[in-house]
Amino acid sequence: MCRQHYGPKIYFRGLIEFSSYCRNNCYYCGLRRDNTRASRYRLSDDAILACCQEGYQIGFRTFVLQSGEDPYYTDARLCSLVSDIKKRYPDCAVTLSVGERPYDSYQRLLEAGADRYLLRHETADAAHYQQLHPPELS
Repeated sequence: MCRQHYGPKIYFRGLIEFSSYCRNNCYYCGLRRDNTRASRYRLSDDAILACCQEGYQIGFRTFVLQSGEDPYYTDARLCSLVSDIKKRYPDCAVTLSVGERPYDSYQRLLEAGADRYLLRHETADAAHYQQLHPPELS
């Protein structure tokens, strides 16, 4: 059935989880701000680029950069990183998954070379949303 609908191709994407910090405190998430058991880290730009290099050498042509909503990663930082990746690997796609941002932020990331943006949609039900999030996010 899968081949019938999608064909015989398989796409591999290199997922780089570059930060475990998050400004939000969603009840269900392991990266939630108040989770004192979470191991916190931020990969340097050099480490992220090294991941891309290694992934490229083994055949990845899409890199997914994923993190919590880490305020350290301003538009300027993310745009610079995306731009560096696209300069080094112009035949690769860059997908970002770094949480909710203002519309103009998405525009800047696109202009820097980002090809896709994954934005999680947890629920459309207001009551369920309130169960998943603290009052400051509801």
